[in-house]
This record gives sequence, C-alpha cells and structure tokens, in this order.
Amino acid sequence: MTYQAKMTPAADSGYDVTFPDLPGCFTCGENLDDALRMAKEVLDLWLSYLDDENIDIPEAQRHRGKNIHLISVDPKIAFSITLKKERKRQDLTQQALAEKAGMALAQYAKLENRKKANPTLTTIAKLNVALGGGIIFGL
Repeated sequence: MTYQAKMTPAADSGYDVTFPDLPGCFTCGENLDDALRMAKEVLDLWLSYLDDENIDIPEAQRHRGKNIHLISVDPKIAFSITLKKERKRQDLTQQALAEKAGMALAQYAKLENRKKANPTLTTIAKLNVALGGGIIFGL
C-alpha cells in the first residue's frame, strides 16, 4: 500500500509535504531525505489515527506532476487496514470470516489489529481463499 506525497520547496528552506488523497495529513523536512522520512512517519500515524477512529480511509490515487513521491505504508498497518476494508466490503463479520478461514475469532481479531498483526504466509493464503482470492493485502 502506497500513497503519493507532494514535496514542495518551502519558502524559507526545506520541503513541505502533503498527501493529495489524505486531507489534513502534512509534514515538512529540512531537506529531501528528511522530508521523505517525515512523510513515512506521518503517513503511518495518520492512517493509524483514521483506523482507530473508524474513519473511512481513502483509496490511494495516482497523481501526476512534479515533486510526487511514493511513500510505502508500514506492512502491519497496510495488512490490517486492507483486511478490514475487504471484510467490510464483502459484508462479513469478524466471526463469519474467521469461520470461513478456519480460525478462531480471537486469532482473526488480532489480524485486524495493526499492533498485533503478524500473519504467516499460510494465514494470508487462508484469508485470501476465504475472501475469494486476488487480495494483495496492501503489501
């Protein structure tokens, strides 16, 4: 899962960073490397906040133009958000998806918690089948 960040040279020095798909998500950096590092940090924090508050997370779009950089979301955050979005899109409860995937509800619930999610490849494969295949899980 990636989002595009726009790096705009700041009036005084450094770069201002905004995310066209995530209104209100912004940061800055003293130089391009610092701005990219700060962009990664604020992106993960912003998505975590939206997830915690049960606010719909906008899909990443592709934008053209100068100073656009792809920023990757932390894999645990990307996995848990993608899993939750797909479960809801298919109108499944956690219990129903856990049963379809052949796992206990508590085991499944951990997968939607970005702080606890650490699925094995076998678990990812089970979930992919239970959700009808073709799910990349934001990785």
